[in-house]
Order: sequence, then structure tokens, then C-alpha cells
Amino acid sequence: MDKDERNYCCLVLLLNRVGLVKLRKLFIDEWNSLGGFVPWTDSHQNGVDLLTKYIPRPAYEIPKVQSGDTTKWDISLFVKVLLNSRPPFVDMTNRALVDGLRYLKETRNKLCHSGSGRITPAEFTPLYNDVSNVLLLVGASPQEIQKVEDDVLKLEWNELLLLVKECSDQDKDILQGIDIIKKRVNEIWQSQQQSQKAQKKLLEGQSSLKREVDVLNQGHAGLQQGVETLHQGQAGLQQGVETLNQGQAGLQQGVETLNQGQAGLQQGVETLNQGQAGLQQGVETLNQGQAGLQQGVETLNQGQAGLQQGVETLNQGQAGLQQGVETLNQGQAGLQQGVETLNQGQAGLQQGVETLNQGQAGLQQGVETLNQGQAGLQQGVETLNQGQAGLQQGVETLNQGQAGLQQGVETLNQGQAGLQQGVETLNQGQAGLQQGVETLNQGQAGLQQGVETLNQGQAGLQQGVETLNQGQAGLQQGVETLNQGQAGLQQGVETLNQGQAGLQQGVETLNQGQAGLQQGVETLNQGQAGLQQGVLQKISAKAWLPFKMSLGQ
Repeated sequence: MDKDERNYCCLVLLLNRVGLVKLRKLFIDEWNSLGGFVPWTDSHQNGVDLLTKYIPRPAYEIPKVQSGDTTKWDISLFVKVLLNSRPPFVDMTNRALVDGLRYLKETRNKLCHSGSGRITPAEFTPLYNDVSNVLLLVGASPQEIQKVEDDVLKLEWNELLLLVKECSDQDKDILQGIDIIKKRVNEIWQSQQQSQKAQKKLLEGQSSLKREVDVLNQGHAGLQQGVETLHQGQAGLQQGVETLNQGQAGLQQGVETLNQGQAGLQQGVETLNQGQAGLQQGVETLNQGQAGLQQGVETLNQGQAGLQQGVETLNQGQAGLQQGVETLNQGQAGLQQGVETLNQGQAGLQQGVETLNQGQAGLQQGVETLNQGQAGLQQGVETLNQGQAGLQQGVETLNQGQAGLQQGVETLNQGQAGLQQGVETLNQGQAGLQQGVETLNQGQAGLQQGVETLNQGQAGLQQGVETLNQGQAGLQQGVETLNQGQAGLQQGVETLNQGQAGLQQGVETLNQGQAGLQQGVETLNQGQAGLQQGVLQKISAKAWLPFKMSLGQ
């Protein structure tokens, strides 16, 4: 709440917290002093009696007057009742009091019709002084007036508005002005809250930006250190390159010597290749012999497997034959027993048919046993035939394996002859190779000398590379620190942008509030100008002079 709005609230409190109380007391005292009616107790009868003395204008005030409840009257109604009743309740010859009461009514109307709820300091000072003087005339104390001023200065805006509304609940026009102030103050307060939030975000963004700038500065310092280390690495690298050039010169000399050794080695290699060709031919012949031998061995193995299978089949046939022989022997034994029984039957034929029948039964049993023996003998013969066939096949396979083995042995002999020839050729190649190796050793000695020189160059180069790596590592660390600083700076800038956007939004809202406020001020100024013109026309200099003189007293 600004000063102009507090000025408005101060005048409203003077009129409604102090003025209403004093005017109500003045009216009741004057009513009771006149007599002719019942004492004033804010009753309906009081209101009916008052209507015999005062006709309200405008007509909508009639219910207020008729109710007799002066706690619901505003300053305008009190002044009109005091001055316009027949007869008036105040001495109309007391110009100071009459003009003062009218001034209170006009000030109240001015506050009601301001439309903005604002009074500038230039307007406030004379209004405050004049209203205070009039209130002193109607019985107010200086302490009551000072209490209003103190409350206006000390209370928070929401407490002040609540106090003004409580003191003005009977004056709807004043309440409208208070609502305008409250609405505008709320809008300004919300704008201030948004502005404070935006400022807080801006401060956070600035703080974050400062931290990120510090990190960026550290990154710059690290980068500078990395650049210096890189320069040192480049100097070491230059020294290593010079040493490397010296090593390359020695290496060139060693390469020339090596080339000479390689020429001799080439000659030995050619001789060796000739020996290896002869050896290869002997090895191929040997491989052919080994392949033939392998084939013969495989064929022999197949023959042995077939022979083994034939033997197993023969054994099975012999076992079956043995079983058939045993069965045949059992049949012959049974037959013999049957014959013996038959003989006994024939001898004892006269002894009875039963003995003959027993003999026939035994004979029948012997025949069956003989049949079983013959069947077993037949099965054994078949099994024996199968074993002989398998044995025959195994013998043939064995013969084929022996033939293949013979062929493999011959091929092996040919391979050994070729191998002997290859060994002789290999010996010749080894002699040429020995000569090439000696030439190669001479080349290697020269190469060794070049390599040592090269190693010295590489050592210098390695030292330069290590120095360069240190420089690059420092540079990398500086770059990473710089990147971190840039990332933090970016984050700070984004936060700052958000804060600025919020601040911009708050400023725009504040500008809108100020524009509306400005428009209200202009409307207020226009109303005040019109009111001022009306007051000047209404109050003549002759009527105002005694009032000012009385105020001075």
C-alpha cells in the first residue's frame, strides 16, 4: 500500500471512527435537550418521531431514518438531519459549526466519489487539517485524532483495510472505495511477489553464474599450464627428431650392409630350394608308399574282422551241432529203451495188452524225442553251413588284404629310394645355405650397428614423445576443466535467462498494474478538478472567512 492509499484510509478513519461517534452523540444530545419526544434510544418510535421534523432526501434514506437506529447512519445523513430538520438541531448562526458539518459531508462525498481510493499529499494535508479542526469542534480529542494517524502509519496494509471496513460498515459508498484499494493492493502485492520470485531466481542465476565463471577461470589456468607443458613437449620432440635423424643415417648404412648379406642369403636360399624340391619329391613318393601300406593294413584288418566273424559263426554252428548230437543221443537212448520195452512186450505179449500199450507209449515218446533230435541236428547243420560260408568269405578277404599289403610294401620301397635321393639333394642345399648364412651374418653385424644407432635415436624420440604426452595430458586436463567451466557457464546462463524471463513477467505485470493505477489517478484528478470547481463555486469567500477564523481560534 502506497502513501496516497494510506492518506485515503486516514481520512476515512477520521470521518467514520471519530466523526461518526461525535456526530451521533451531538445529535442524540440535541434531540434529548429539545424535549417534546421520548428520549432517543435508537428505537423505531424515535425514527417515526424524527420524520415529523425531517423529510429525507433522497427517498431511499427514509427507511434508515424511520428505523431510528443511528448506528446505521453515515456522516452525510447525520449532517442533513442536524442541518435540515425543522427546526435544525444546531444553531444556524454558529457559522463555524454549520460550515464545518457541511465540510465533513462534502469530504465524505469526495472520498466516496474518488473512484481510485487515493489522495495525494498535496490534497491530503489541507483536508486532514480541516477535518481535524471540524472534529475538534464536535467534541473529538487530539488524542483520538493522533490515534488514527498512528494506526495508519503502523498497521500493515491488510490490518489497516480491515479496520477501515469495520469502521465504515454503515457506509456502502466508502466500502466500495476500500474494496478498490484492496483489489489494487492485492494486484500490486501479487506483482511484488512475482517480482521477488523473479529477483530470487535472478540472484540464484547470478550466484550460479559466478561459480561457473570461477570454474571457467580455473579451466583457463589449467589450459595455460597445459599449453606451457605442450611447448616443453614440443622442444623435447624437436630434440628427439634430431636424434632420430642421426639414427636413420646409421640405419641407412646398416641397411646397405644388410642388402649385401641378403644377396648372399638369396643365393643360398635358391640352393636350399633346389634341395627342398628333391626332398619334397622323395617325401611325396614316401607318402604314396605309406598310403598303399595303410590301404593294405586296412584291407588286412577287414579280412581279419571277416575271419573273426566266420570263426564266431563256426563256433555257433558247432555249438548247435553239439546240441543236435546230444538230442540225437537222447532220441537213440529213448529208441533203445522203446525197443527194449517192445521186446519185453513181445516176450510178455501174453501177459496183457497193458504192457503192449506201455511199450507203444514209450516207443511213441522215443519217436518224438528222435524227431526233436533230428530237428536239432538239422538246425546245427544249417548253422555249420553258415559258419563255413563266413569262414570262406573271411579267407577271401584275408587274401585281398595280403595282396594289398604286398603292394604297399613295394610302394614303400619305392618311397625309400626317392627319400634317399631327396636327402642327398638336401645335403647339397644345406651346404649352399651354410654359405648364405655366413654372408647373412656379415649383413646382420652391419644391421646390428645400424640398429644400435637407431635405438639411440628412438630413445631420444621416446623421451621427446613422453614429454609431448605430458604436455598433451596437461592440455587435455585443461580442456576438460574448460569444458566443465563452459558447461557450468551454460547452466548459469540458462538459470539467468529463466530468472530474467520471470523478472520480465513480473515487470510486465507491474507495468499493467501501474498503467491501471495511472488511469485511476487520471480519473481521480478529473473528479477532484470537478469537485474543486464545485466547491469553489459553492463556498463563497464571505462564508469561508468566518469558518477559517473560527478554526484558528
